[in-house]
Amino acid sequence: LKTLKEERDTLDEKLKRANKDLKAKDQALKDLRARLSRSEGEDEALESNLSKYQDRVRNLQNDILRKDMLIKELRGKITQMTGQTEALQEKAESITSVKEAYRKAKLEAERKDEAARAAKGRAEALASDCQQLQEVVKQLEVRE
Repeated sequence: LKTLKEERDTLDEKLKRANKDLKAKDQALKDLRARLSRSEGEDEALESNLSKYQDRVRNLQNDILRKDMLIKELRGKITQMTGQTEALQEKAESITSVKEAYRKAKLEAERKDEAARAAKGRAEALASDCQQLQEVVKQLEVRE
């Protein structure tokens, strides 16, 4: 009887420990479920953030593509403008040489005009001298 009592006490203690352990495990399970629920909420928030970041990355990629196209277009325009600039520089050099030739021709024309005026003056002086000589010759002829 004593042994049965001891066994019963031992079994009661084991049952109490098992109940206590069951309660602890039940509490641990509740805690795990609460953590799981919170983590699911966090997962949903993370998925939402991930979706937002993926959209942002796509928008940035599209922006990069657009800017790359713009850069290519601007490079083409720069190349075109460089060619136009070179052509304009050549025209400017040509105009400068034409202006220089015009200036030289004008100076030459002025020099020749001045020489022509001087020659005209000399011709007029010679004509006057010639006329005076003709008059002298006439007077000499009349005297003879």
